[in-house]
Amino acid sequence: MANYADRVLQQFLIIFGGIKVFRFPFFMIYDPRTFAIKGKQTREVMNLLQPGDILLRTYKNYLDGYFIPGTFSHAGFYLGKVTDDDVKNYSGISNSSDLAEIETGDEMVIHSMARGIFLEDVINFCRCDGMAVLRFPHQLKHQAGLTVPQRVQEYFNSPEVHGQYGKEPILAEQALATRLLQGETLDFAKEVFPLFFHTALSQLGKPYDFDFNFDDFNAMSCTEFVYFLSKSVCWNYGIQPVEKKVLFKSRRIIQPDAFENSALSVIWKQVQPR
Repeated sequence: MANYADRVLQQFLIIFGGIKVFRFPFFMIYDPRTFAIKGKQTREVMNLLQPGDILLRTYKNYLDGYFIPGTFSHAGFYLGKVTDDDVKNYSGISNSSDLAEIETGDEMVIHSMARGIFLEDVINFCRCDGMAVLRFPHQLKHQAGLTVPQRVQEYFNSPEVHGQYGKEPILAEQALATRLLQGETLDFAKEVFPLFFHTALSQLGKPYDFDFNFDDFNAMSCTEFVYFLSKSVCWNYGIQPVEKKVLFKSRRIIQPDAFENSALSVIWKQVQPR
C-alpha cells in the first residue's frame, strides 16, 4: 500500500510541476515541456554563427503561430559584438537612462517584437522550439535577371528619406546596390556587413509595425526590419515583399519562411512540427 501511495504522490508531483499559473489575467495550463532547442543545439549555433547571419525561429503551441503560414514565425539578425559605444554612436539615442537600459555584449541579436526593436543575447534568442541560420555569400555577385525593386530605388532617391535618416547612409546603400547591379563583386564582411550593422543599430527603439506596412519604415515587424537593414542587396537573393493575406487582409509582406526559400545558404536548421 505504501508503494502504491508513493507512486500516486510521485505522479501527482510530476503533473503538478507542469502546471503554469498566470496571475493576470488569471489562467492555468498544463504544459510540462521545455523548449526543443536545448543547450547542445544552442552551443552548436553559437559556434558557427557569423556576424550578418539571419536567424529564424518558431515555437510550438503559440496562438500567433497558427496565423503565420509556414515553418517559422520570427526573424532576427545576428550582429555579433555590440559595445556601449556602438549604441551611443549609431542608435541616435541620446538620453543616458535610455542608453543604460540597452543590452550589449559579445554575441548579440537585434530583432523586432511587440516591444519594438531591441538587442538581445543570442542565448535568449535560442530559447525556442525550432531555428535556422541563414547566411549571405562571402563574395556577393549579381544574379542574372534580378534588379533593384522600384520601391527600393524610390527610397534611395527620396528627399524625405534623406532628411529622416541622413543622406550619407542612404547613398552608401544605393552605391552597394548599384555596384552589385553593374557586376562588381562585393566582400560581405568588409563592405556589406558594416553598413548592415550601422543601419540596424540606427533603428533601436523603433516601435513594432502591427499593420505590417512594408512601405513605411517608421515602425517595423520582424521580417520588415531584417528586410530594411539588408535592402541594399537582399533583392539579389530573391528577398522582397509579395502580396499575401495576413489577418484577413491582403498586404505586401515577407513571411519568415521567405528567407529560407531564398538564395541564401542554410547553415543550420532544426525544427519539430508545431
